[in-house]
Amino acid sequence: MHKTLKIIRREYLEIVKKKSFIVGLFLVPAIIGCSLFIPILLLKVNVAEQKSVVVIDRTGGLFETFTEQMDQKLKDGRPEYVFSLVRDEQDSAATRESLVADVNKGVLNGYLIIPENIYEEGEAQYYSKSVSNVQ
Repeated sequence: MHKTLKIIRREYLEIVKKKSFIVGLFLVPAIIGCSLFIPILLLKVNVAEQKSVVVIDRTGGLFETFTEQMDQKLKDGRPEYVFSLVRDEQDSAATRESLVADVNKGVLNGYLIIPENIYEEGEAQYYSKSVSNVQ
């Protein structure tokens, strides 16, 4: 048992004396810390960019109320969202295809369809290029 402890002690001291152990002792926690905090800091950086959204309001009167409620401002005072109303009472596929093409090109950030039965169903449809683009 005594010889085993001597061997363990000697091996431990050999490992601890190496430069790679000392560097790794401080470098690995620093790398882990950076990998945790850099994404959090990047999320807090807010690029001042206006988002353009087209609204198809099939109720005929909800667009004004909706745009009044979505009045967030950027740091420079400009509105964060620029809404435009598109008339599409007959639910045409050509209108949707055109809007999808504009979103895919980057002309629009997304479009929102408010159906006639929004008060009964409580659901609207939103389309954007990225799933996480729900602002």
